[in-house]
Amino acid sequence: MRGKLFDRPILITLGIAATAVIGMSVALVCNVGETDRVTGRAATRTSTPTPTPELQVGLGSPTLADLGIKLAYARVENTGAGTLVIHPPDGDPVDIAAARGVFTGIAWSPDGQRLAVSFGPSAANQDIYVLNADGTNFTRLTTDGRSKRPTWSPDGETIAFSNSADPAAGPGPIATASAAGGGTTPITGDAAADYASWRPDGSSLAISREPGVVTLVSPTTGAVIQRVELLHDGPLTRSSWVWSMDGTSLAGVTRRGEDYAIVILGDNLTAQRQVGGAFLGTPNDPGWPHPSWTPDGSMIIAASAVTGEIILVSVDATSETMPVNDPTSLAIVLIDPPVGTKLAFPAVSPLPTAGGGAPQVRAEETVGTG
Repeated sequence: MRGKLFDRPILITLGIAATAVIGMSVALVCNVGETDRVTGRAATRTSTPTPTPELQVGLGSPTLADLGIKLAYARVENTGAGTLVIHPPDGDPVDIAAARGVFTGIAWSPDGQRLAVSFGPSAANQDIYVLNADGTNFTRLTTDGRSKRPTWSPDGETIAFSNSADPAAGPGPIATASAAGGGTTPITGDAAADYASWRPDGSSLAISREPGVVTLVSPTTGAVIQRVELLHDGPLTRSSWVWSMDGTSLAGVTRRGEDYAIVILGDNLTAQRQVGGAFLGTPNDPGWPHPSWTPDGSMIIAASAVTGEIILVSVDATSETMPVNDPTSLAIVLIDPPVGTKLAFPAVSPLPTAGGGAPQVRAEETVGTG
């Protein structure tokens, strides 16, 4: 690995189902019938214990239905242009032909009935669009060509996004608009503000406006509520963030040069840890911004910056448990991209359950003999 993000490990508890692999007993064998070269006496017969079964804990092969989610993502071609895809838990992915261009963000509404997406003819020319989960009622929300990365208010009535008045000055400020349509209202005056994520209780927006720092601001006034610095041993670029569904943790993708890493701020942002160990850069590691959470908070869904696969990663994953071809891996490929494309910006919406909550998912346990 090419460097550690944090100066020291700080572990948090997030209801993680996956556990470390239990070590197996090592059998000691002596050859029978030989004499000890020092004493000349016959060697003592020693039995060979039966190896203790090794408990192998991995993520198994869950489906979207197992995870209790539906997905939306962009399928990006080699040209950089992409198409919005809605992937139901019990069916084939559906292309939304009207939503095609260079994407910068995808977000589900809190009730899972609508999507907000940002795309345009280029990364510099972007607008926000809103549509129903079945692809109908496709509506353009902004028309300024400089609106990116939408996030929904908890009541589903307002969308916040980056709205750059001067791209040379930065991606911000953060602005809001009614999801039903209407004017744009800036809520921060900071041109560096970007990657807004609305806390589920509505109390704040998590934004990135300086490298290595998460800032919480008021969604109405833009006033700073809290500032959290990431632990790191080198310069970072700005980071993308998304709240867990219970509003207690943030997951983000940080970048240093061409290397990416997933970071979790847990326990109401009082603890930090990095998923996967050191900076992630191998083909099977998550990389592109905008990760998402599974409903129970035990796993992250992200996209590989290299292969374009959508990957499911336990928040308990370390560098040793990242390989996706290992049965004990705490990271697996959830969705493969079609040939010649990459998948990006995976957005998760939980499925409703009979009790009204999100289903709880735990890692699969398998027993082997080692």
